[in-house]
Amino acid sequence: MILCFLISIVSSVILLLWLLHLQKCEPYPRGEILIMLAWGFWSAFAVGLTFWLLDEINVFEIISGSNRLLFVFFDNFLGAAIPEELVKYIIAVILIKRNALRDTKFHVAMCCSYVAIGFQIVEDILFAMDGTISTAIARAVVPFHFTYGALMGVFLGRAMTTGKKHYRFLALFLPIMIHGIFDLLVGLVDFSDWFLLLLLIFYVLVLELTGLMIVVITIMSENIPKKSGELS
Repeated sequence: MILCFLISIVSSVILLLWLLHLQKCEPYPRGEILIMLAWGFWSAFAVGLTFWLLDEINVFEIISGSNRLLFVFFDNFLGAAIPEELVKYIIAVILIKRNALRDTKFHVAMCCSYVAIGFQIVEDILFAMDGTISTAIARAVVPFHFTYGALMGVFLGRAMTTGKKHYRFLALFLPIMIHGIFDLLVGLVDFSDWFLLLLLIFYVLVLELTGLMIVVITIMSENIPKKSGELS
């Protein structure tokens, strides 16, 4: 279990150190960073507890009946993707509005990323408790929650820049869909080898998205105005 945890948490630690390095030019106070990470921690526990309660009373089995495919869909979208991304989105919006001084697109993306990394570390711990080395490596190579959170932050920052509501919609919709489709493919692997192939292809696509988010946030950090009184 300890080895699985150490392997899976590597990417979270590296990404956290990278984010701290990027925001040296206009840093969040350490207390604010800890608050963002802490909210990510607690939201993961809250969502996990809710999912456990729903699973205990067989909610998804009841609403899906005897249809196993429908059960896998509900289990991964209603039980994971939607609540997890929605909670992270709500927390990020609250923290961003609370911190009126940090209002550039870069800081919005950073806030979402910090919350996501906090969430991801808790998931790494939970997966390490009953996971395998292969699962730990897969989670280390692709830091799923960071990727979803960074994507959320990029579009949320864009929404706050332009005032256009469709960016706010995309900030929530895209992470939910990418998260849900990936988890759904994981759940469908037992049904057909074709789903395993699709899963591997989608895994590579998410890996590429992770790289893209790193590039985008890096570019944002290099274009912060000297005085960030307004979104830019």
